[in-house]
Amino acid sequence: MKITKLSKLLILSLLAGLNLAGCNELEGELTLQRPIYVIDKKGQATVLPSGNIPAKLSYQADKRRVEVALKDTVANREIKIHFLIPDDVEMPGSFQLRGEDIGQAFDLNGNLQTLSQASKTLRASESCTYYVREYTCRGRGSSGRYHSRCGYYDIPHRGMRDVEYHSTSTTVSFNADLLQPFSLKTLGTLAVLRELSHKKTYDRVGSCRR
Repeated sequence: MKITKLSKLLILSLLAGLNLAGCNELEGELTLQRPIYVIDKKGQATVLPSGNIPAKLSYQADKRRVEVALKDTVANREIKIHFLIPDDVEMPGSFQLRGEDIGQAFDLNGNLQTLSQASKTLRASESCTYYVREYTCRGRGSSGRYHSRCGYYDIPHRGMRDVEYHSTSTTVSFNADLLQPFSLKTLGTLAVLRELSHKKTYDRVGSCRR
C-alpha cells in the first residue's frame, strides 16, 4: 500500500505522543513458529517459546527507539526488548533491519502504515430539536416586583429525524517478519495496531419532526 504524505503526518502525530510509561501502545501479538533467542533491554539472552505471545509496542520518535513488551504466559513474566531505527531508514514506511544492527539474533522486515476503512451506509432515527414560533408570556422578577412580557417567541421542542451515515475508522499498524539472518526463513511475525480515530459522517439528514 502506498503511504501518502497525509498518512505519514497522521502516523507521526501519533508516534510523537507515544511513551513507554503511557497507555498509547500499539497492541497485538508475536507469533513464533519455533523457540528463538532474544536479547532483553538488560542485555540478557532469553528463550521465547513457540506460539502466540501478547505484545505491546511503543516508539519514541525523537530517539527513533522501539520497545516491545512481550508477555511470556508459560513462564508468567514480561520480557522487554528494544532497538533503534537507523537514521537512513524512513519511518513510517517499509523497513529491513539486520539482526546485527538491532542487537538481535534475527532480521526484522516489515512496515509501519495507516489504514482507513469506511463502513456501509447505515440508517437510524435520532433525537433532535426543532423550534415553533408561539405566543407566550415570559416573566422576570426584580426588587420584589414581577414583570411579564408577552409576545411571539421561538420555542424549542424535542423531536426525531431520520439519518443516513457511514463510519470511517483509521488505524496505525506495525507488521514485521522475524527472519533467520542471511536467509529468507521466517521465524515468526509481529503484528500490532492501534485505532487512531473513528469518525461518523452524515450522508443524509431528514427534517426534525414531532
